[in-house]
Amino acid sequence: MLCLELTVNDERVCTAGVPDQGIFGASLMSGSHCGVPPRPGFQLSVTGVQSDQLVEWIDTGVFAGEVVVLRVVESRDADAPRRVYTEQEFQERFGGRSLQAAREEHSGLTKRIRQLEEKWGEQLRLPKDA
Repeated sequence: MLCLELTVNDERVCTAGVPDQGIFGASLMSGSHCGVPPRPGFQLSVTGVQSDQLVEWIDTGVFAGEVVVLRVVESRDADAPRRVYTEQEFQERFGGRSLQAAREEHSGLTKRIRQLEEKWGEQLRLPKDA
């Protein structure tokens, strides 16, 4: 399966991936008060939806001078997520948006991916050595 391998300052942090058309990704968002003590930086997170649950591999601050490398890799196994959110935790983190709404969005995206695969076939797949 395709995975995202994340390293920070030459240290491997995680290899994230979800089987069966799951959705996952990495984000780096600017923020003025990241970390403890708060200081200017970015919030780095790798999250996804797996088996109708929100999962998280990392959610941390990164700061000036740090090197973040995100590499797309092919792997049979991804690292287990560090955290699986409950419905209440999901709502608290995402401002009241329900996990059910996220599941419906995931379902819609999965259907769209299948439609595109049927239409475009192999043209959508990355070569094995890419």
